[in-house]
Amino acid sequence: MRKSWGVVTGLMLAVSLAGGVAATARTGPAGDQPADAKSAMEKLQFMVGRFTLRPVKSKGSDSSGPGITVVNTLSSDGTSLHQIMHSSGSDSGEKIYTYDPDKHLYHVRSAAESQDAPPELTGQFVGDSLVLEQVYPAFGSTGLLPNVHNGILEVAKIFPGYGAEKAGLRKGDIITKIDGKSLAGIDYPNSLLTGQPDTDVVVTVSRKDEPEKDYTIHRKALVMSYKKTISPRSGGGYRQLMVRTDIRGVPQTGSDAVPANP
Repeated sequence: MRKSWGVVTGLMLAVSLAGGVAATARTGPAGDQPADAKSAMEKLQFMVGRFTLRPVKSKGSDSSGPGITVVNTLSSDGTSLHQIMHSSGSDSGEKIYTYDPDKHLYHVRSAAESQDAPPELTGQFVGDSLVLEQVYPAFGSTGLLPNVHNGILEVAKIFPGYGAEKAGLRKGDIITKIDGKSLAGIDYPNSLLTGQPDTDVVVTVSRKDEPEKDYTIHRKALVMSYKKTISPRSGGGYRQLMVRTDIRGVPQTGSDAVPANP
C-alpha cells in the first residue's frame, strides 16, 4: 500500500514545465551540436570512468556514507555510453546514452527496455552541460493529496485552484466511495482518482458530525516533466541537478559523481 501511495501521489502532484521536450530541443542551434554519434560521445568524456555518487553538499546536510558506485564506459565503436550503477555490491540499474545525428538529440534509455521503447530522457548540450528532459502524457488530476492507511483513503492536503478545492473537499475528509464504488478490498483505491484530462469523478465523503455526501471533482489536465542537467565538476567527475516541478513548487535535488579509486 505504501508503494502505491508514492507512485500515484507523484502523478497527482505533477504540473507542466512549459514547452517540454520541444523547449529542450531548442536550447541550442543544430550547428552547435555534434554532427555524428562519435563526436557526441566525445563531449561526454567527462562522464567516462568509475565514480562514487553522493548528494550535493549543502548547509546542514549529511553526505557521509559509502554512496553509490557508477561505472560509465564507451562502447567499442565509440558511439554510445553505458552506465551501470552499483548499490550495496549489486547492480541496481543500467542506462545507455545514444545520439541521433539527424535530430541532434541525445537519448537516455534503460538497457532493459526494447530499442523501440521511447527514451527516458532527451536533450542537447547547452554550453558545457548536457540538458535532458522527459515529459509524460497528460493526465487528469483532482488536486488532492491522498493518504491511504488500513483501507481508508483520507484527504491529507487540498491544493488551491484545483478541482478538489472547488468541489468543497477539506483536509481530513474520508473518501469511502469513488464513482459509486466501495473502496473496501481495493488494493490501490487512490489510483481511481486520476483519469483522462477534463473529466469528472464523483467521490463519497464521510465528514465528522455530517452525513455522507457526494462531491463531483473536475480533473485538470496536467503534464509531469523531469529535467536533468549534467555538468563537468571542478576537480574531476560531474554534477547532476534534477528538477521536477509540481503543485508544491520546484523540488530540486543534486548529486556529485566523484572519481573513485579502482
